Amino acid sequence: MHKHSLKIALTLVVLYVFAISIQPVEAKTDWKQFSANLEKALQTHNLGLQQSAMFLVIKYGDKLDVRGALSDVMKLYQTNKDAKTRELALLTIYRMDREKAMELLNKEPEEDGDFKAFINKRMDIYLSMN
Repeated sequence: MHKHSLKIALTLVVLYVFAISIQPVEAKTDWKQFSANLEKALQTHNLGLQQSAMFLVIKYGDKLDVRGALSDVMKLYQTNKDAKTRELALLTIYRMDREKAMELLNKEPEEDGDFKAFINKRMDIYLSMN
């Protein structure tokens, strides 16, 4: 029993140290610089880089200001033939400017008609992936 308690205590200490070591990274992040770099990535013609940047905007959108790349992401949503890329772009637009995302959705209705629920559900999925 004593060995079992020791293993549990050691596991808890390791998890605690791991949790503490993760938090300062986000606290020390230069969000202004991070935003500028993401804007540049969104404005490139490299789809992989754009997709990675969009995922980060979805994940950290409340701390970012990447509105300068809104038109680039909208173009991706409107012209890209890949459904997953379009969905990622729409979620990114939603994170950047919810009203603009709703305008786009109202132009292209979904089958179920519940646009806001669709976007919120997808946003939850993407945010839970981190």
